[in-house]
Amino acid sequence: MSRVTHSLPGQTPRELADGIGQLMDEIAARSPRVEQVRAEAERWRASHRYSRLGERLYNTMTALHAAETAGCVHNPAARLDSSLNNY
Repeated sequence: MSRVTHSLPGQTPRELADGIGQLMDEIAARSPRVEQVRAEAERWRASHRYSRLGERLYNTMTALHAAETAGCVHNPAARLDSSLNNY
């Protein structure tokens, strides 16, 4: 996530305030670093939109359900649950 977010220096209120002030100046000046983060963030948001991921996630879940219904899915959690019931 570091390529698509801005980081602030330090942890104290003074350090954070100074970092926010510097970042605001860089945003206003459209510095190359700010523009690079903006462009990377836009690419990340575009590739992670629900409209792009929704169908893929739905198809994955449907396939997993079908495989489980057919007995084709190895489910270690279910096996662990059943083995714990024996104790």
